[in-house]
Amino acid sequence: MKNQKRQPLSTVAEICEYLHIGKTTFYRLAATPGFPEAIRFNQRVVRYELTKVIDFIKSDTLKESA
Repeated sequence: MKNQKRQPLSTVAEICEYLHIGKTTFYRLAATPGFPEAIRFNQRVVRYELTKVIDFIKSDTLKESA
């Protein structure tokens, strides 16, 4: 079994604070095709890998869908 280093998981609030965006903007981004999938622990506890979200925003995916 390979050792895979897991990226730290972030809440929506933490990602919004880091990116200086509101929650509405975050959820609009999350609805975009190709956005990193949420990691759900239960119905209320949801986390995202911050590095994947940042990579998605840096990619041309947003420019293509606009």
